[in-house]
Amino acid sequence: MFLSPRQLQIMQAVVKFYIESGVPVGSRTITKHFNLGVSPATVRNEMADLEEMGLLIQPHVSAGRIPSDLGYRVYVNSLNTKQKPDIESVSRFESEIEQRIVEKEQLLINIAETLSQLTSYATIVSGPYIKACRLKEFALIPVSEKDVIALVVTDNGLTTNKTLHLPNEILAEDIGYINRVLNARLKGRCLNDIKSSEIRQLVSMISEHINNEDKTLMSIIKQVVEVHKTPIVADGIINVLNQPEFKTENKYLQLVEALNAQDILAELLSSENMSTLNISIGKEITNVKMQECSIIKVPYLINDHIAGVIGVLGPKRMTYARVISLLEYVSRRIEDILQD
Repeated sequence: MFLSPRQLQIMQAVVKFYIESGVPVGSRTITKHFNLGVSPATVRNEMADLEEMGLLIQPHVSAGRIPSDLGYRVYVNSLNTKQKPDIESVSRFESEIEQRIVEKEQLLINIAETLSQLTSYATIVSGPYIKACRLKEFALIPVSEKDVIALVVTDNGLTTNKTLHLPNEILAEDIGYINRVLNARLKGRCLNDIKSSEIRQLVSMISEHINNEDKTLMSIIKQVVEVHKTPIVADGIINVLNQPEFKTENKYLQLVEALNAQDILAELLSSENMSTLNISIGKEITNVKMQECSIIKVPYLINDHIAGVIGVLGPKRMTYARVISLLEYVSRRIEDILQD
């Protein structure tokens, strides 16, 4: 969609003022608060054209105009996403994280809480995905004839364990052999890089030394490299619910239901086809219960693989430029901490 430089200036001014005030914007308001060098009548005509283009809407006959989803998109696309976050926010973030990080498993909780305080919106964080990390140690721990605990420890201190019920009994000496082989072959490897063909080769090699069915071995080895359930941490949800956009009971209840569903939060943070900053506005979010919101999300990496996603959720009327710069900074800090 082509906008003249003046139309883009006016569009940006409308969105900025509406983000700050939450009230529909008229032409006199724009000329009063922004030095555009044109008359209110000119602004009024341009705003009428922007409305015809679907970028502005008039919620009431006597009211000014507010951005549509498309209008927000045009505004966001015009932003400089490379700007640095403000020094005060960075200082507060570093101070909070330095005081509160005790274990890496607590990192997500601390990040979510701190970022929601800084933005006054909700923060949702996923990961770290175990599969993005390098294997430091793998251990099978027998708990009964057919049950073992599979323990995975990564190079950056993350751990995961799961009880496996095996189709056949497995001997203690066989478990010891499996542990030795898998640690020898997979230690230091990024779990994302281990292919199915390699798993089959390991099964074949181990089968030559122990008396057990391949399906038992396959079940065990897949446990090392399977995608574990990714933790989702959310904080500051009340910040979004308190926004005037959600003051009606129906919108409030819809949002509460969505924000308390782990599957919906996981869908929001999906990293599929995502390699960098991603912004979804209004109806660009597939879940209809969330379409009064926008979400800004950024992946963070471990060993050059996406390890998780950090997102800030707010009303469509959110401070995009500030949140983008802060999110980009926080994602890099997460990478630094996890790979330290």
